[in-house]
Amino acid sequence: MIFGIPRSALVFSAKSFLAGMLALYVALLTGLENPAWSVVTAYIVAQPHAGAALSKAGYRLVGTFIGAWAAILMVPPLVHAPALLGLSIAAWLGACVFASLADRSPRGYLFALAGYTTCIVAYPVLSHPQDVFQQGMSRFEEIALGIVCSAMVHAIVFPVSTASVLHKRLETVLRDARQACIEALSPSPSARSGADRRKLATAIGELHELLLHQRFEGRHVGTQEQLVRPLLPRLERLIPLSLAVGDRLDELARLDRLDLDLGQLTPGGWVPVTLGAKGAQGDLAFDLKGQAQLKPAREAMKSELKDLNLSGSLNQPAQRLDAFTLKADRLALGEWSSLSLSLSGAQGAADKPTLAGTLEGTLKARLDENRQLL
Repeated sequence: MIFGIPRSALVFSAKSFLAGMLALYVALLTGLENPAWSVVTAYIVAQPHAGAALSKAGYRLVGTFIGAWAAILMVPPLVHAPALLGLSIAAWLGACVFASLADRSPRGYLFALAGYTTCIVAYPVLSHPQDVFQQGMSRFEEIALGIVCSAMVHAIVFPVSTASVLHKRLETVLRDARQACIEALSPSPSARSGADRRKLATAIGELHELLLHQRFEGRHVGTQEQLVRPLLPRLERLIPLSLAVGDRLDELARLDRLDLDLGQLTPGGWVPVTLGAKGAQGDLAFDLKGQAQLKPAREAMKSELKDLNLSGSLNQPAQRLDAFTLKADRLALGEWSSLSLSLSGAQGAADKPTLAGTLEGTLKARLDENRQLL
């Protein structure tokens, strides 16, 4: 720290100034028309990491070249049809903006440069279209000079490798991912914050960009990329998974009471089961109790129930099932069973129900492979 300013910031500022002055010196020495473009470009492409500086310089160079040639190809044949020329430039600019937004990686910078470089080159020469080639090449030379000077200085003078930054960001992401897992398993809903998930998603996106920048530093980074890149999709899947786990815990937390009593398990024999549950799911409150005989099987879907007797109540704001009873002689996958049903409830407000009554009956039903009664 020097006067409260980090040393890395001072070094970066000095390198950017050196690149800008080098671009200005060469531009004046070679007699370029607008040396200021070279200085501005040297600052625009400046990045604190060597890989990021080289990648941004490369994409800007290619984008400027494409944009300049697009203007050179569009202006001469369409200069006598201003409406058609304006429409062509607008269509080209719109396509470039769409491509830059569709590609959210640093490659999108290439398309943005191609779009607005065409406008910068084309519009000043509409009154003298014979100079469009000179204007386009001058623009490309000035931009290329600033790009080369900036990339050279940042890659040679005290270069900062993207690998060190990648390691620090990866450690931070892994720590945040570990904390997200801990919070997802927390019984308190207030401990689970959506802002933390968004922060983690943003950090993972930054890791993708760092890996793309790192490719410009040489072949030695290939092994590191092979180790880190397969990890990122797993970290991305962790975000919705942790949210889903938190939602399930919220549902379980609303189970006020759960009583489950199993008799002695014997191979191939029937086991008495007693169940009692009280809680809520969404706006549905339930209070259930029942008993049955269970014949377990190695595959859960092939287990059987007999002498089922389930009763309780189900309540929602607009309708209530004050009491119900369901009895079944036997329930097995793919087999028909006799069911006895008794219902008593009302629909509407509690003080002024619009419909109330009781219902009793018997029916035949079969449990299909999707565990639905037919």
